[in-house]
Amino acid sequence: MIMYNSNETTNETANETAKKLIETIQQKGLDKKINFLASLIEQHTKGRKLSTRQIEVANNIIAERALKENDAVLLEETEGFEKLTAKFSKALEKQGQLKGVKIITSIITLKSAKHSTVANPIIYVLGTEDKVYYGKIVNSLFVAVSNVNHARIAVITNELKEIQGDLSKAAVSYGKRFGICSCCGRVLTDPTSIEAGIGPVCAENWGF
Repeated sequence: MIMYNSNETTNETANETAKKLIETIQQKGLDKKINFLASLIEQHTKGRKLSTRQIEVANNIIAERALKENDAVLLEETEGFEKLTAKFSKALEKQGQLKGVKIITSIITLKSAKHSTVANPIIYVLGTEDKVYYGKIVNSLFVAVSNVNHARIAVITNELKEIQGDLSKAAVSYGKRFGICSCCGRVLTDPTSIEAGIGPVCAENWGF
């Protein structure tokens, strides 16, 4: 029997994620425009691992830049998500636009862009584990990045459809499985919240 080391597998996944991120930065020439991204290139070149937080911040920067530049090559329209957009609108209205809102599942993380409004929420779609930016939901359309293989985009799209079908179920399911609130990312410690799979404040903000 072949035994696999889970730490080695995790490290391999992290290294592959970092490699893809570096390739994306270089392909788009962003290391020549943004000092932080240039520093990640240098760090990677020297053989030093990128932290999860560095990868997350880098992907957010890439997403923001793609949105501002309306990169027609990077993005392609794929699917409509009116119900999900409406849920984010209500949550933004309840919690406040400046604070922002998010939903975490085992596959993807949805988070409102900083410049989202109640009337026009913009939702970033990222991988929960790999932190890869897969696109955005804007004007109720899922706009997927074109440099990710179609099979992976199909998985992401199906997860979005499932979440849209029953958002509260998706949030509670994540909370019960991992003991972490899907809406704020905090560890659930209160027995009632653990049983419910979500904290009372987040449940109220999202109307669950």
